[in-house]
Amino acid sequence: MGNFGEFIVIRLSRARLAQFIAALAVLISALALSSGSALAASLSGAFTTIHVTAASGSGPIYPWEQVRVTADWAVPDRTPAGTTFSLAWPTAKLRGVSGSMTLRNTAGAAVATCTLGTAGLDCALTSFVTTHPYTIKGSVWFTLTQVDIPENSTVSIPFTSGTTKIVATYPTTGSVPNSFTGIDYYKDVWVHDGAVTWYVYLPGGKGGQTEDHTNVVIEDTLGGNQTFLPGTFTLEHGTTLNSAGTWPIWQTVAKSLYTVTPSRTNAFTFKAPLLAKGGWWRLVYDVTVDPGYKGQISNTAKSSWCGHQQMSTTHTEVYLEAGGVGQAEVRAVSVGDTVWWDKNGDGLQNDGPGTGIADAVLTLTGPDGRPVTDIFGTVVTPITTGPTGVYLFQNLPPLPAGRHYTVSVTPPAGYAPTLANVGKDRAVDSSTGSAASIDLVSDGAQDLTLDFGFVRPAVSVGDFVWVDSNSNGLQDAGEPGLAGATLALSGPTGHAVTDVFGDPVTTITTGASGRYLFGNLPALPAGQHYTVTVTPPAGYAPTASNVGSDRSNDSSTGSATSNDLVANGDKDLSLDFGFTRILASVGDRVWLDANRDGLQTSGEPGIPGVTVKLLRNGAVMATTATDANGYYGFGN
Repeated sequence: MGNFGEFIVIRLSRARLAQFIAALAVLISALALSSGSALAASLSGAFTTIHVTAASGSGPIYPWEQVRVTADWAVPDRTPAGTTFSLAWPTAKLRGVSGSMTLRNTAGAAVATCTLGTAGLDCALTSFVTTHPYTIKGSVWFTLTQVDIPENSTVSIPFTSGTTKIVATYPTTGSVPNSFTGIDYYKDVWVHDGAVTWYVYLPGGKGGQTEDHTNVVIEDTLGGNQTFLPGTFTLEHGTTLNSAGTWPIWQTVAKSLYTVTPSRTNAFTFKAPLLAKGGWWRLVYDVTVDPGYKGQISNTAKSSWCGHQQMSTTHTEVYLEAGGVGQAEVRAVSVGDTVWWDKNGDGLQNDGPGTGIADAVLTLTGPDGRPVTDIFGTVVTPITTGPTGVYLFQNLPPLPAGRHYTVSVTPPAGYAPTLANVGKDRAVDSSTGSAASIDLVSDGAQDLTLDFGFVRPAVSVGDFVWVDSNSNGLQDAGEPGLAGATLALSGPTGHAVTDVFGDPVTTITTGASGRYLFGNLPALPAGQHYTVTVTPPAGYAPTASNVGSDRSNDSSTGSATSNDLVANGDKDLSLDFGFTRILASVGDRVWLDANRDGLQTSGEPGIPGVTVKLLRNGAVMATTATDANGYYGFGN
């Protein structure tokens, strides 16, 4: 070797192979270890294509180095949040390092979280898939340590995803038998879960050291996230090669040959008075890696011997590289849109604003006639309209072509369906009872033509207030109407009535015909009735009531109650009221007040032939004369 120098040497492939073989029994005994999940509860077959490459992503794969595993995954549409899916591998061939990762989409949303362990990778879907239930998929990648993998061969690894097996194959590279040419000064590493084994090799040619190394001092400093374990330190010596002639067979030597002095938790100094010539020497020790750490680890060793030889080497290795991506999409359709009052009854939405019907109940069913579950996994419940009458069922799963959603409507009391399917425009016509959507197969599709028009069933009551000239309680031909009568309408509860247009029904005063009509009244359930109350003008009294059996020809006194009026157009024109005039007479006697006391005293005589006039408001209404006894009278 030269006098003083510092260089980094490419590590030899035999460095860890022998260590792996020596530890094989321990590794196989760990087959029972797992990543901590219950694979039986996982969704089988989520992981599909699996690729194994060198840890760097490309280049030859040496059996003693880490490999990079890349796997694609996908789960069925509408898989619930919390569902797990796993990937496992045989620990006799590959071993993982504990860690975790979050599979995010391009916007940074977490689609799944994963835990990596010795024997498998366990992932669970996040709540993101609840709102994005379609095309749920992604990929993962992570590094694994190979165990007992042969050189120069094609390796088959049986991965499992639940109960589904996926075999991944990859080629390995190795050395040529009897190709050993010696060992340069360098560091090497073996990565295993939670710990790392570091090696420091001292130089020796094909036949080993050719001279004794005296006063050997090695100052070793770990990179971050590592802690030195002094109790694991050994010095090993190899004097013969393995049967293939590719690498030394190492033996642990007595601790009396050296000292190890830790400095802090990440450094130590090794000292040996003599490392004899012949064969090869190496230092072996373990470190722990901080829990959950992902990334690279490094180590630097500065060595000197014989008082003048000084060398330095640094090695960096992947401890755990792991990551992945996920994606999930929203696909939703919607149906709607209006329940309205068809004021003009033409079956078309042309009645202007303010005609929405509140309190209509809309119910959605799927192609099978059953309730629908939306894309979030929630059962779609009925919608009750507000004042605008507008409704919308949204976040519905798309349906295959030819399959449709159906909306059924229940209007509030007091409404009946208008004309259905008038014209050819679905957007403005009306359906009766229910309406089926058009095809809704793609994300964002909607059918806002499922409209329902209703009319308010209108009824009427009336109709005649008359003068019953002959006082027989019946409407006889020629008997006139009574003007000036006031009619008031009340509902079943005795309260005022609001018509079908929302206006209060006011009183009616009859004209000369005596006719009246309360129209546009809301229909009433069977057994409920309207009542009309009459107030006649002064000078009239009710005639006889309920004469005969014909409601349309008799009279009621004070008030009258309608028949059932339950359907649009129903009417009761039999609420009639007959009246007679109130007649009076005035008179009496003109007499001679003989004693002038202003009183009719017995024996005072009447005065015959006196003319008497009847006046109203100063006008003469009638004239008469007293009789022989002085009496007179005005009748009727």
